[in-house]
This record gives sequence, C-alpha cells and structure tokens, in this order.
Amino acid sequence: MVLLWWYSTGLVSLLRQVRDQITSFAQSLNLGTLTKYLFVPMYGYNDIWSRIISFCVRLVQFVITAIITLVYIVIELCGVVIWLLAPPVVIGNLIYQIIGLLWIQ
Repeated sequence: MVLLWWYSTGLVSLLRQVRDQITSFAQSLNLGTLTKYLFVPMYGYNDIWSRIISFCVRLVQFVITAIITLVYIVIELCGVVIWLLAPPVVIGNLIYQIIGLLWIQ
C-alpha cells in the first residue's frame, strides 16, 4: 500500500514540488529580466562602446546564471531519482539481510 502511494500520489506531489522549486529558483535569479535587458545599455549611455560592454557583461552574467540554474535542475532531478530508487534498495537490503540470517542457521 505504501509503495502504491510512493510511486503514484507521492511521486506526483514530489514532481510538483520540484517544478515549483525550480521555477522559484529561476525567478530569484531574474533570468527573465536578464534576457529582457540583454541589449539595453547600462547606466543610460547610448554610444556604441557602452552598448558593446553592456551586452558582454550581461551575456556573461546570463551564461553564469543559466549554468547555476542547470546545476540546480540536475541536483533536483538526482533527488527525484533517489526518491524512485529508495524503496527497491531498502527492500533488496532487507531481503539480503534476511537471507544472510537464514543462511547462518
């Protein structure tokens, strides 16, 4: 009964939480704002060099932020994989220990 919940309702709940956490993390890093202002010059300077420097700085900032977000997504997905593998590992270890106890006697 517990395994039924673990792989149905519990998994759906976990996936929703992971989705919400990833969305919240991306919003906290302002990825949308970074893409919106990628081509807008910083500090209101409109000459060509200010635009080039602003674009390069914001592009580097966007790439680093995107990499951090991707690492966070990978970590969250590893958590989901651990969630999926936990019951078989626990049950397998229990069976292994029980067989070991029966073998000794």
